[in-house]
Amino acid sequence: MFSEPLPLKSALRFVFLKHQMPPQAARRDHFDLFLQMGQQLLAWVLYEELSVPMNTIAYQNKIHRLDYLDAEGPVSNNRGHITRVAAGYIEWIREEESRKTALLSVEKESILMTLSLAPDLPADPLQPGPPWILDLRSPPSRAHP
Repeated sequence: MFSEPLPLKSALRFVFLKHQMPPQAARRDHFDLFLQMGQQLLAWVLYEELSVPMNTIAYQNKIHRLDYLDAEGPVSNNRGHITRVAAGYIEWIREEESRKTALLSVEKESILMTLSLAPDLPADPLQPGPPWILDLRSPPSRAHP
């Protein structure tokens, strides 16, 4: 289904999952973005499907285990079902408390990703963390001499 992502300098990975919730759940269906940093996954919840370019709200979630990089199917404790939408490698460019920038490699394409903390936006009461703005776009072309 997915072609091999281009390898970057780093072997760190990311995955974008569709999370279908069970009918009785308080939370609605959403997408999970997991970004590997060391031996853990930084996580955000989005209510819009992945597209490039994209500029949308993403709610920070709790740190997750690396297992989610390869997970698909039913989620334990009747928490729904996850399906992989996109996956690849991540190369961190800048990682600060309120802004994170990385280059994503997926399906032989590079995507520039920026996450910016957005404390003025309303929180989602069903998410543990604050809102961020997720911006995805093609990276600027590099001129070759």
